[in-house]
This record gives sequence, structure tokens and C-alpha cells, in this order.
Amino acid sequence: MKRAAIILASGSGQRLQTVVHDKMLLRIGRAPLINWSLGAFIESGLFQQIILTYRDDEQKKLLEDSIILKLPDDISISWVQGGTLRQDSVWNALQVVEPDCDCVYIHDGARPFISPEDIYALDAHLQNGTAAAMARKVTDTIKLVTPAASDSLELEELDRSRLYAMQTPQAFPYHRILQAYQSAISQGEILTDCVGAYSFKDYNTHLVEPSQDNFKITRPEDVTYANYLLETGQLKKWFELPDE
Repeated sequence: MKRAAIILASGSGQRLQTVVHDKMLLRIGRAPLINWSLGAFIESGLFQQIILTYRDDEQKKLLEDSIILKLPDDISISWVQGGTLRQDSVWNALQVVEPDCDCVYIHDGARPFISPEDIYALDAHLQNGTAAAMARKVTDTIKLVTPAASDSLELEELDRSRLYAMQTPQAFPYHRILQAYQSAISQGEILTDCVGAYSFKDYNTHLVEPSQDNFKITRPEDVTYANYLLETGQLKKWFELPDE
């Protein structure tokens, strides 16, 4: 199969702007954030094309300068400008996937701890023609809140055995996810993840639990926590820096 990976790196990261202007430039260990996701996809050895989204020309230049990995000659690296919404960025990136591509992985660059092992787990389902996405079972008690007529709230407890917190990568047959996004966007749907677009066409997706914590870098404390996990050996790094 021919595979492409889309890494979304064009978000604003507003909750981290007190720490750094662009969260994709944050350092986890000695490597700017974008290197972590990029390194996992390269290390897997499965991909012929990797597409990175950027916000504007200034950010693109900063991202290009922050990539300190050795990029293999046999992988095509493409850049595409993102849009206002996440779904716009995904749609723009899908347009530059090579037309003979069989499947595409779509990943949030702010989730840096994806592993090649997880990519292989997703790929096993793609080989059987099924889409697959990383997701973690919910362990907290979840309440659905409904405003009541009085000042109090009505709380409905949801069955957590049926709840999953969605993560990325999410991987799909290329032409199916392209058609799904086209249909959803044309009908004005607001999509928070790619599985939502895929299910818009009544396609099913298999869920795969990540092998290590693949949390999203959103707040300043997430950076501190990530570096702590790295220093204590609880996170693995899937790439080598040039001077290592």
C-alpha cells in the first residue's frame, strides 16, 4: 500500500502563548515539538509522503528551521497552508495527497508521543480495509449537564464503559476520507475530528488504544509534565538528533 501522513501544525496554541509564541516550537527534551510526531512517522518506515500544515509564511519558516531530524530522501515532504478551522486544514492537506495513495494518516502535531508501534497497530486494520483511530477508554465518571428550571443543574451519569477519548493519528482509505470531508463540508458540518467526517458517510472506524500516554500539549503544565516523563524514562523517543 502507498501511505501518506498529514501532520497538523497550523493551530494557534493560544493557551501556551505565555510560554512560547508557537507551541510547535516548544522543546520536549532537546527537540522542538514538531520533531516528535515527524520522527515517529519516519521511523515506522511505512510512508512515501508526509504533509505538514502551516498557518502563514512566517510560521512555515520557523517550522522548517525547527526540524532538526535527518529527513530521508525516499519520503516526499510537502507543506500546505492550513485554514481557519481544523477541518479546513485537513481538507487543504487532502488535496495535495498523491492521487495513487491508498491510505492517509491524519495526526495533530500537538500530540507528540505517538509511537511506530501504534502506527503499525492502525495499519493492521487498514490492510483489512477498515479505518482506525487512536482512542483511550474513559476512566473518569462523566456527567451530562442539562440546565434545569431552577438554579441547579440536572446531571445525567453516562455509561463510561461505552466512552472513549479520541486521539490521533486517525487513519483512513484515502479516497473514502476525501469523499467524506467533501460531503460534510458541503453541508456545513463542523467537525472536531476526522472520525466525525468519516462517520458522516456511515463508514465505520476501529478504535485502538495507544501503547503510551499520547496526551495533547495544550497548557504550560503539559510541557513540564512531558519533560518529567521523558527524564524519568516513562516516555520513549523514536528518533535520534544529529549530534546524538
